Amino acid sequence: DIEKYNPDIKTKYRHSMREHVNLSESDILVGFCSTNFERKGLDNLLEAMSLLPADFHLAVAGGRSSEKYEALVEHLQLKNRVHFIGKIDNMPWFYSGLDVLAHPSYHDTFANVVSEALAMDVPVVVSKLTGAKDIVADGENGCILHNLSPEAIAEAIKRAVQLQDARGKSTHLLTDEDVFNQYLELLYS
Repeated sequence: DIEKYNPDIKTKYRHSMREHVNLSESDILVGFCSTNFERKGLDNLLEAMSLLPADFHLAVAGGRSSEKYEALVEHLQLKNRVHFIGKIDNMPWFYSGLDVLAHPSYHDTFANVVSEALAMDVPVVVSKLTGAKDIVADGENGCILHNLSPEAIAEAIKRAVQLQDARGKSTHLLTDEDVFNQYLELLYS
């Protein structure tokens, strides 16, 4: 829904979201959201955060239980850089504060979070094991991970932060009407 997820919304909410996690504009905010932290690779992402400079922060949205991951954050000494913010009712608000969305999933048929972030002009880092990789132009609107090691994730995040205008480089973001018309074209061809 490009009316709900768009760069104008990003401008409207960016300051509010970053203020919520107590960050300045000079800090780099990586986002992660899922209800299943284990399957979506949060453990490797947290390890990757420990390899990134101190101005890189992580906002973790969603999840059923974060105790295991909070313990890992403590072990990695990332308590001041990782922010567990729980369930989000306003996802455009969440994406607005991000500099990059990380989705290092072990498996995902598509992952709407990737298309939503791209629609908001947020570059993405996605696993090659997700269907959403098909809407990512590697090196243009995001980075595709061929390896889910913490080192590979950290490097991809650093590259993705440098990308600008992710939405403008996302040729596979379509309106509902566009998708419907493509289905009709397929049916009647």
